[in-house]
Amino acid sequence: MMRKRKLTFIITYTVLLLLTFLYVRSVINQERVQIYKEKKRVTKETYPISVSLILSSGSKDIVYTKEMKSDDNVKKLLKEMREDGNLIYELNEYTYGTEIISINRVVPRNGYKWAILLNNKDITLNMEEIDLIKNGSYILKIVETK
Repeated sequence: MMRKRKLTFIITYTVLLLLTFLYVRSVINQERVQIYKEKKRVTKETYPISVSLILSSGSKDIVYTKEMKSDDNVKKLLKEMREDGNLIYELNEYTYGTEIISINRVVPRNGYKWAILLNNKDITLNMEEIDLIKNGSYILKIVETK
């Protein structure tokens, strides 16, 4: 009986040792993890630019001129205009972009909306992503929704 137990112990020990050896060998043979190399960032040169915001309210246009940096975006231009006391506005930010609710407490009626136009193109939804351009004229007016 003792001999049978000893033999079982030796066989079990040998099998366990063999399995451990095979496991360690398979771990060593696995592919190595690649080292992440950080890409070099391309930095844009920033310089002062002059931009104008034209508030078109039907009968009259009010032109605001502001000195900004070339890496600023249109939303920052609106914020600077608010801080200077030129504009009062409300925005709603959604996952698809930003919409202007009111300018100087004027809310457009149904079927219309406030829009920021650059070269007659509505850039309102992407105002956070669009950098200001040198001597750019941004028109802020009520347009018909599509």
